[in-house]
Amino acid sequence: MSKKHFDFMEEICLDRDVLEHKIKLLEKELEGLEKQLEELKMRRNYIKGELRKTRKRLEELNRLCAP
Repeated sequence: MSKKHFDFMEEICLDRDVLEHKIKLLEKELEGLEKQLEELKMRRNYIKGELRKTRKRLEELNRLCAP
């Protein structure tokens, strides 16, 4: 093989390695974001439930305190 061909093949392999590494990093970041999303969904559901309960309790108190 000529030196030029070898350099070209080496460059392709380096590019491939860089892209494979980038894929791993992106997959790891995506996994972290998906975990955060699930945590946020659970937090949202908790807050919605607390809000419903608090509003219901306020309505009950308003009825009891109404003249």
